[in-house]
Amino acid sequence: MDCLKPKAGNSLVRIFHAAPEAPAVDVYIDGKPFIRNISYKQFSKYVNVPENIETITLYVAGDDTQPVLEQDLDFQAGKIFTMAITGNLDNLSVEPLEESIDQMPSRDNTIVRFVHLSPNLQDIDILNQGEVIVSDLEFREFSDYMPFPFGDFRFIVQDEETKKNVAGISATLNAERIYSLYIIGEPQSLEVIQSVDGNTYACRGYYY
Repeated sequence: MDCLKPKAGNSLVRIFHAAPEAPAVDVYIDGKPFIRNISYKQFSKYVNVPENIETITLYVAGDDTQPVLEQDLDFQAGKIFTMAITGNLDNLSVEPLEESIDQMPSRDNTIVRFVHLSPNLQDIDILNQGEVIVSDLEFREFSDYMPFPFGDFRFIVQDEETKKNVAGISATLNAERIYSLYIIGEPQSLEVIQSVDGNTYACRGYYY
């Protein structure tokens, strides 16, 4: 695919619907439609959005009479974001998750981070082969990007306080890719959505 580069004065933005209780929504930015009828677990495409936008508004899909969320936004140009719709119906929020262009893909490794978007799950640790690789990750937080040998993995999600295993994450991670693993859903039925981040394809020079 072509490399991704924000236009001058813009950032590249996509929407990810990660709120398990919320219906499909229409997303407006500064009063203009951005994407319609995005459902739980769906992503939109990356779109250029000017840096001076002020408000993001969510409506139940097909009904723009009463917003379910209206939130101020503030982000800089020249970046790549996933804007995640998160929370329960009584505390919805849109979280800007930056996909840093400074993070380079690698021919020798895969790059991955973990994003905690399960609204009713406590703080978590992430384990790989019995070793804690992410500690005390709170709701709406994400870990640093980390390199791993490419291949198949089985990560464990553990309650940070009780040390009880709450989920397993099976993932096939390829070289030359940068991933986010989104932990979503209710504690009794957690799911993990694996997504290639836009910074994988950011326009940049030759990388190693």
